[in-house]
Amino acid sequence: MADAPLFVGIDGGGTRCRARISDAQLNTLGEGVSGSANIFLPHSQVMATILAAVSEAATEAGLTTTDFSRMHVGMALAGAEDKRQQTALASRHWPFASVQIETDAYGACKGAFNGADGAIQIVGTGSVGLLLQQDECIRVGGHEFPISDQGSGAIIGLEAIRTTLLAYDGIVASSAMTDWIYHFFQQDSDEIVNWSKQAKPADYGRFARQVFDFADGGDPLAEEIIDRALVDVIAMINRLQQRGAKRVALMGAVALRMQPLLQQELGGLLVEPAADAMHGALLMVQERETVSGTESAVGCRE
Repeated sequence: MADAPLFVGIDGGGTRCRARISDAQLNTLGEGVSGSANIFLPHSQVMATILAAVSEAATEAGLTTTDFSRMHVGMALAGAEDKRQQTALASRHWPFASVQIETDAYGACKGAFNGADGAIQIVGTGSVGLLLQQDECIRVGGHEFPISDQGSGAIIGLEAIRTTLLAYDGIVASSAMTDWIYHFFQQDSDEIVNWSKQAKPADYGRFARQVFDFADGGDPLAEEIIDRALVDVIAMINRLQQRGAKRVALMGAVALRMQPLLQQELGGLLVEPAADAMHGALLMVQERETVSGTESAVGCRE
């Protein structure tokens, strides 16, 4: 039906934003992807990013921008723990039937257990643990880079850059990893410093894959960085368990690289997620499908 409501799930992370358009039965009609949708970026940029992802999904679904007015959109966004930012973004003039904004962790946890109780540990550009049980929401970490996000791709990249400068200054012995990073910056420490003045978490996070690769190859400095990251992630998961988590789903690209080592330490506590954060955002917004107008609804109260 041309006037039937549509549901959209947004997974807006620090590196990329994904959108999924579904019908009332949550059958996928189309998907799209665009850049970073961290809520601490300029809201005009976040809005443009989300609209770009939804537009791409609409094209795949055979829809146009005229269909936006019948879309109920659930946005699971990085950084949405900040209620001031969340409210400000929700109050912008969106072209949709309704908007609900929550954290990326909340959407991911809803998706991981298909709306049931459970806990997740996200390790991507950022990191956060979240437990949903009996209508209670418990968050561990996720206070944003650089003061939090332990074990994340951004922190791994930051530590690699710091270690490279330590090697440049002769404080630590250089390694293949620091040599590669130094060469990446044209063998110029000033280039590293200048880059750092403008670098976002996603920029640091892009170095994480190389750090893992060097660690897998036996690079001692890379191994130290990954070992510290693993300790931090395990500490967050242990805290979730202390708060009552009986099963924890790992989510995020960095978590996938860590999974074999985490499995050795945590065993049967870890489970595979049932679905992704876009599905969680769809569940989130479908629960409020009768909401009229654009609003921000908070599902995770700490």
